[in-house]
Amino acid sequence: MNLKGVNLIPPKYKRDTSKRLLRRTQTANEYGYSAFVNGDTLILDIYDREIRGAYIGRAAVDSFGRHRTLPAAFNIRTPKKAINLLGKEWTYKRVESLLTSTCYGPLGYLSWNCSMYPIDKESQEAFDYVLEGRPDGLEGIRDSQDSFEQRRYRMRQARRQERIDKEMLKIKHAPKEFYDFCKDKIDVDVMIDAKKAGSYACTCCGYTHDWTEFENKLKLNRPVICPDTGKEAIYKGNKEISINKRVMFCDTNTEEKLVLRYFDARLTVNLHTDEHVYKSFNVTEVVRLVTGDKIYYGQSYYADEDNQAWWDAKACYMRPMMTKKSYMYPTNLLEGSTYEHLGVEHAAMLGWELNYNNIMWMKDRCIEYVIKMGLQKLAYQMSQRSCWHAPIYHTRQPMLGLDKQRINRIKQLNGDYYVLEWLIQEKETSKKISDKTLKWLSTHHIHVDMVDFALKNMSPEQIVNYLKKQSKLSGDTIKQTLNTWADYINMAQKIDMDINDAIVYKTKDLKKRHDALVLEFEKLKDKKYINQLAKKFPKVVKIYKKYSKYAYQNDSYMIIVPEGVGDIVAEGRALHHCVAASDRYMQRIENEETLILFLRKTDNPNAPYYTLEVEPGGTVRQKRTMYDRQDDNLDEIVEFLKEWQSYIKQYKEDRTAAKKSKEARAANFKELEKSKRVIPAGELAGQLLADVLKDDLMEVV
Repeated sequence: MNLKGVNLIPPKYKRDTSKRLLRRTQTANEYGYSAFVNGDTLILDIYDREIRGAYIGRAAVDSFGRHRTLPAAFNIRTPKKAINLLGKEWTYKRVESLLTSTCYGPLGYLSWNCSMYPIDKESQEAFDYVLEGRPDGLEGIRDSQDSFEQRRYRMRQARRQERIDKEMLKIKHAPKEFYDFCKDKIDVDVMIDAKKAGSYACTCCGYTHDWTEFENKLKLNRPVICPDTGKEAIYKGNKEISINKRVMFCDTNTEEKLVLRYFDARLTVNLHTDEHVYKSFNVTEVVRLVTGDKIYYGQSYYADEDNQAWWDAKACYMRPMMTKKSYMYPTNLLEGSTYEHLGVEHAAMLGWELNYNNIMWMKDRCIEYVIKMGLQKLAYQMSQRSCWHAPIYHTRQPMLGLDKQRINRIKQLNGDYYVLEWLIQEKETSKKISDKTLKWLSTHHIHVDMVDFALKNMSPEQIVNYLKKQSKLSGDTIKQTLNTWADYINMAQKIDMDINDAIVYKTKDLKKRHDALVLEFEKLKDKKYINQLAKKFPKVVKIYKKYSKYAYQNDSYMIIVPEGVGDIVAEGRALHHCVAASDRYMQRIENEETLILFLRKTDNPNAPYYTLEVEPGGTVRQKRTMYDRQDDNLDEIVEFLKEWQSYIKQYKEDRTAAKKSKEARAANFKELEKSKRVIPAGELAGQLLADVLKDDLMEVV
C-alpha cells in the first residue's frame, strides 16, 4: 500500500470544488469525495454534504482492501485556513470511522442509508480503476475492506491452528492400560425394556427374557439377577441408555510440562433386534490443560484421541467442563510438582471419584489429611467446595478439630461434614452422640446450627426421636418437620412464650400447635392494626350505635350491625376481600357516607356470608361474599335486601345523611368514569369499576 507523498492536501482547490459541487443537496448522511490514484492506492478526500461541504478527512484503500484513515484535526464546521495534514499519522481504522455516528445502526454496523458520491468525473475514474468490479461509493469500499479482513482472519486462524496442532503433537498417546482403566470404571451390566412388549433384554447374556421371570421384581436402578448367567445387572427401564463418566489423566509433553487431560468415557446399550442387546464403549478426550500455559478443548464430541480437532480457549470458558467429579488414572507424575502434597495420587490409587480439578486448583493441603485418613465422603465434599475448609495443620487430629478417639470414630463411619460437625459438637459439650444418631443426622443433612434452638434443652438423640415422631404424625418429610419446628419456636418467642418450657418446645402435636399459633399470631397482628384504625377513626363506634336499628332478620337471612372496627376487620379476613385492607371504607363510615353491614344465614349467624356496603336510608352499594364474588342464589339475596329496605323506610330521620351520601356516590361514579379505572384481578378482572358498581347498586324504591 503506497502512501508516500499523500499527506499534504492541496488547500484551495479541494475546498472550493466541494463548495461549488456539494451545495446541490442537503440530505443527511450523504458524503462526497474527490479521489486520485497513488500507485496501487486510492486516496479519498471526504466532505460532508449536510454541513455545506465541510472537509472530514482523508482515507486510503487499495485493490486488496487494505485501508487507512487520516481524520482532519480541526472543527469541520468552521474551516478558515488551508488544511495541512503533513506530519499526521495514518490510523488503521476503516473508512466508515470518518463518518458521523448517525450512520451506524443499533448493532453498530453502518446503515445503508449512509452513502458517498464522487464530486467530479476524475474521482469516479480513480475509484473504478483501483476498485474495479466493486459497487460504487461506500458500499464498494466496505465490500473491499470486508474481503480483506476476512482473508486476513482466515490466514490468522490457519496460523493459529497450525501452531496448536504442532503443540498437540508433543503430547504422547495415552497407553492401552488407561483405556482399560476407563472401561473398568464404566462397564456395568444392565437390563432394559425390549421392543417386544412383555420382555426384557439383558447385557449379561445378550438375550431377552420373558416378563414372567421378573414379575414384581424389577425396580428402576436396582440390581436384578440374570436367569441365564446368574450375574447381577442394573434395571434401567429405557430401550436405549447411555452412561457417562469423567476420567482424568496426568501426562507430560516432550518439554516435560505437566499436561492434565480430561476424558469422557461413555457406555451405550442398544437393542439391535428383538432378541439381541449390545454394549458399545467410547472414550473421547475433551480438554487438555498444559500447566503454566493454555487450555485446549476438543471441537468434536465423539472424536477419539487421534482424530480430535483442538483449539485453545480462556480458562474461564473451560472451567465448567473441567470442574466435574471424575476418576483419576493413578500415576506418579505429580511427584515434585506443585500438586505433590494434595493427596490426589493417593485418592486415585483408592479409585475415588472426586473433583480433582478443584483440588489441584485450590491447592489446599488440608484435603491431603482427609484423603489419607480414608474419609471419602468428606474429601468429595471438600473437592466440590461445598463444605467447611479447615486450616492447614501438620498433624491429623487438630486439623479436624477432634481428638484421637473421635478421629477413629469418623474413620469407622466414613463420615462426611455433617458427622464431623456433630462430633465437634460432642467434644465441646461433652455429651455423647451415638453412631446411629450420627448416621441419621448425616443421611438427612442436618447441620448443628439448624437445631441450635433445641440443643439448649434436648440431646441430639432426643431431637432425632422427636423429629421422627412428628414426621410420622404429620406425614411431612424430616426437613419439612424441622422447618415447621423452627418456625413454631420463632413465633412462640415473638409472643413471649417460655420456649425453655417442655410443654412449649416439645409440644405433643407440632403441626397442630404450629397452625394454631399461626392463627394466634395473625390475631395479634390484627389487634395492633385494629388499635391503629380505632385511633385513626374514633367516631366509628358511635356511628354504629346510632345505626344499630338497621339490624333485621327473617326465616332465611339476617342483617347484623357490627359494633366497631374489630368486627369489620375480622369479616374482611374471613371473606378475603378488601374491606379489611383499606382505610377507604373506614373514612366513609366516619363521614357517615356509607355503612358496612353483615348479611348472614339465620340458621348460622356466626359464619360470615355476605358483606354489604349500604348508605344511610337503605341504598345498597355493594354486596359481596368470598373473594369479592356473588353466589348463584343472588336473586334470593336481592329479594331479602328489598324486604330489608322496606323495613328501614320507617327511619325518616336518616334522609339528610342519605341525600349527602347520594351526592358523594354520584361524584365518585363520575370520577371513576373519567379515570376509566379497571378491576385488576379476580372474576371481574378487566371490567370498568364504575360499570360493576352501577350494576351492583340497589336504590331504595
